[in-house]
Order: sequence, then structure tokens, then C-alpha cells
Amino acid sequence: MVKIVGIGGSLRPDSYSQKALAIATQRIETCGATVEILDLRTMTLPFGDGGGDSRANCGRPSRESL
Repeated sequence: MVKIVGIGGSLRPDSYSQKALAIATQRIETCGATVEILDLRTMTLPFGDGGGDSRANCGRPSRESL
């Protein structure tokens, strides 16, 4: 079985990218693949300015969720 992860990162509430991702997801699922969407708006991600150890607690999704 094929599993695809789509990542939505737009912060705009009525984002065209999010709409396109939803359409692509529907089409991919009709072909038999499993699709999971990671909506970055719903994740608590730290702000990184490139200095210091900004990657120490980066909020990556767990392997189990992928």
C-alpha cells in the first residue's frame, strides 16, 4: 500500500494551497493510496531565528504518526 504525506504550511485561513492539497488528496485516495495531511497551523512549532540551539526541541511529528 502506498502512503503519502501532504504538508500544508499556509497560515492564511482560506489558503489556495490548502484547497489544492485537499483536491489532490481526494484524487490520490480514489487511486487507492492512503493520504495523511500534516497541517502546520495545528502544530506547536518553535520560532527559530538561526542562532543558538533552535533545533533542540523542534516539534517534529513522531514516526508513529507518519
